[in-house]
Amino acid sequence: MLILHIPVRGDFFDQHYGLSEEGATRLSVDLLGVSYDVAKAETERNIGGYYRQQWLYDLFKRNRQTRMLNCGARAYMMLLVGCTIFGYKSFSLVDAKYLPLFRNLSNCGRLTHLSVEK
Repeated sequence: MLILHIPVRGDFFDQHYGLSEEGATRLSVDLLGVSYDVAKAETERNIGGYYRQQWLYDLFKRNRQTRMLNCGARAYMMLLVGCTIFGYKSFSLVDAKYLPLFRNLSNCGRLTHLSVEK
């Protein structure tokens, strides 16, 4: 895969599987700090393993205010991924399949590798 004509490899680009509504619901409970009912309502609304960008932004703000910083960081990174790299052009949804990559925040540096050829 190329981004701006730079070859990119890494864990992000090996995510070929999608998540069910239930899988996305459970991940958001575990990693984004929301209740099961809130998470279930979000994934049912989106008919699949997706989160709305606005929902992620609202989670980021809420988690920042309540000092749930790891959950807030994950919401922000999912929003960033959804808005810039892997966003749907006709929708404002983010695929939940990327959330497990942010489980261990200290490993985020290895998610992509840019190869710049000289």
